Amino acid sequence: MTSYTYVYFLSPEGKIVLNGQKVDLGDCKTGVCSVTELKEESCSKNEVCFKGSCQQRSICTFTGPSVIDVYSQTNTIKDRCIYLLFSSSTLSSFSVRGEYMDRRRKDTSFLRSVFIVLDDKTYELEQGGRFKNKGTEESLTGTPKDIDGLKVSKTERGLLVSYTEKGLTVDIFFDGYTAQIMITGQPTTSFRIGGMCGKATATPINTKNSLSSPSCGIKYKEDADKSIDCTKVTESCGVLKKDPFTACFAAVRPDPYVKVCKDTLCAYPSVDNLLCQFLETYARACEVMTTKKVDGWRSNSKCPATPKALCQGTSCSSNEFCGQKEYTGSWTCLCRPLAVQTYRAEKTLGGPTKCDQNKASVSLVNCLLREKGIDYTKLHLNDPSCKGVLNKTSGMVTFGFDSTKKCGTIVTNGDTEVVYQNSIKSEDYTGEVIRYDIVKVDFSCKQVQPEVSIVLITVTAGSMAATITSGSWSYKLTMQTFLDPALSKPATSMQINQQVWVGLKTTGLDPKLVVIVIDSCWVTKTKDPEKAPKYFLISGSCRNPKDNTVKMEGNGKGTSGSFCFNTFLFPDGKSDMFLHCKVKLCDLKAGKTCVPTCGKSGSSAALPASWIKIQPQL
Repeated sequence: MTSYTYVYFLSPEGKIVLNGQKVDLGDCKTGVCSVTELKEESCSKNEVCFKGSCQQRSICTFTGPSVIDVYSQTNTIKDRCIYLLFSSSTLSSFSVRGEYMDRRRKDTSFLRSVFIVLDDKTYELEQGGRFKNKGTEESLTGTPKDIDGLKVSKTERGLLVSYTEKGLTVDIFFDGYTAQIMITGQPTTSFRIGGMCGKATATPINTKNSLSSPSCGIKYKEDADKSIDCTKVTESCGVLKKDPFTACFAAVRPDPYVKVCKDTLCAYPSVDNLLCQFLETYARACEVMTTKKVDGWRSNSKCPATPKALCQGTSCSSNEFCGQKEYTGSWTCLCRPLAVQTYRAEKTLGGPTKCDQNKASVSLVNCLLREKGIDYTKLHLNDPSCKGVLNKTSGMVTFGFDSTKKCGTIVTNGDTEVVYQNSIKSEDYTGEVIRYDIVKVDFSCKQVQPEVSIVLITVTAGSMAATITSGSWSYKLTMQTFLDPALSKPATSMQINQQVWVGLKTTGLDPKLVVIVIDSCWVTKTKDPEKAPKYFLISGSCRNPKDNTVKMEGNGKGTSGSFCFNTFLFPDGKSDMFLHCKVKLCDLKAGKTCVPTCGKSGSSAALPASWIKIQPQL
């Protein structure tokens, strides 16, 4: 009689399993029951257990100026360009790029923003937890939102974007300081990783475009920070090789994370929670590769108990970064050193006065104001109602005035120019003491007038135009001859004793601020306005009383004027005649007229006291 021995195994689910039969043990493990033992099998060497199944899964990290690729190789970005972070031949229409910019030192660059390119569309992940679709910020929550095939969500830790195609899933995490890219595929999926994610040590692919400065590749040097204790830095970064991080070693090697932490903080001050940023980056890499959280280390390293994205909701301009103020400890937008190096060298808060088409403005750098504890909303011009306007893209605060709103502008008349002056001031303070800088920034624009305008009477269409630049304000004066009072028929040829009209017109002057007055016009035989003989048609802003053919229209009433006279010859009979005119600017003030008062005979003009004479080169 033959006897048989049966061995049974009770599975975790309570099922009876026969000898040699496989059983699911959970966590991607299977067991095979034998007479003597239960043999366990798990994922292969190139796979990880993720969400209950063995998958190909890799991670690359971009934190501070450092890169850690999927093979644990490291590199450091030393300029301020846009680089290809990730690509794959499997996902031909999908790629990830990153822009680097300086922060507290000119010689160290940090990841500023991340760009996802999908089907020729670009999406931007910015510091402050902003996701922009075609330049417009999307409203996000912790629930993934489908945006053109991208699954986008936002938590207190940062932004997360997920994209799946052809059995490959790419997850991009960005908290404003660190970007991590996770690539997941089934064991049968074949894919190749490109960009710096695939090979950190290779020469990075610079994708210079309109978002990058042409000078982004310039590298700067600064003196070493002698306050940094590299021995202490090495000890602080080395905690990644101790418990509780040891549980991560099988899935994520700690050495490259320790290296980039040490390399950065031995050259760059440990501010803005940088040490915690490096430690948190490794903890998160462990979490996404094993689905297990690493706790119990934050309090010893003096890091926040709960990982949160810094500056969440804070919007900084391209010339700023979000960091921690040295004395107050508050988080705010600070100046990038390269963006403000010229202002700091010149010890100024902004650029020069801009005078353009009867408008005057000056722009101050908002982050420089913040450094001095100045709130731009508390500043105004001479008129307290005239406040500065902040450009959120450039970070510049602009104050200005024009003819419509003069903002308390003070007008000063000199011998050669009219000066329009205003000041940026702090609000009037109350109380016995103040704890902020008192601001007073004076700025001004001036206007000058053309010297002598010349027109050759016998020339076809007798026209002259010149552009006059006075300081930063410019305007154009034209003088032309016509056959009719309406100034519609240009004079192409004229006979002796024929009436001719001369029109003088300016463009670029605001008639609410200033008008022109024809001061004098005379005729010579050459282009030299001072060479005799000289025959005056207008003198002292009034017509020559001895020449009844001279008539004037609109003098002193606007930014144009005209007059007429009958043509003549000098006794030598030569037909060439050169007409010269001198024009003045008259500043309009309340209750003042700029129209000259001429006697009945046409002479003896009573000119306003604010007349000025300016002699630019034509």
